Amino acid sequence: MFSGAFSVRVKSEDHIVMVRDKAYVFAEKVGFNKYYAGTISSVISSVTRLILSITKSGRIDILSVHDKKKNGVTILASIEGMERAEIERKVFELKTKLLKQTDFGLLANKNVIDEYIILPPEKREALLQITKWV
Repeated sequence: MFSGAFSVRVKSEDHIVMVRDKAYVFAEKVGFNKYYAGTISSVISSVTRLILSITKSGRIDILSVHDKKKNGVTILASIEGMERAEIERKVFELKTKLLKQTDFGLLANKNVIDEYIILPPEKREALLQITKWV
């Protein structure tokens, strides 16, 4: 059973490509087939682009997760590099955009993702948590 994690600070399109590629390889190590590794990296790419449309810097953390009988990955998307007041304003704007532009319920219904949480405002920089099980 593979265990691991990585974090990428995202400030440009090059970083989006890097996190997407790293996520694909990581998902395969966890046990996903090429199809699901590709869908995971696509979701990460979309969320990261959305973060950069609102702010100059974000962070994507990806970690392997294990339950009694299953393995998977959890993705945590955050924004960085702003003053507290600006973070509070931007987080609300970004969470609103996330909900308007991405139908997470549909992605869950189609088994693209298994669990998702749009984190509450008191979590400040952290925006979204997505989990996909093998």
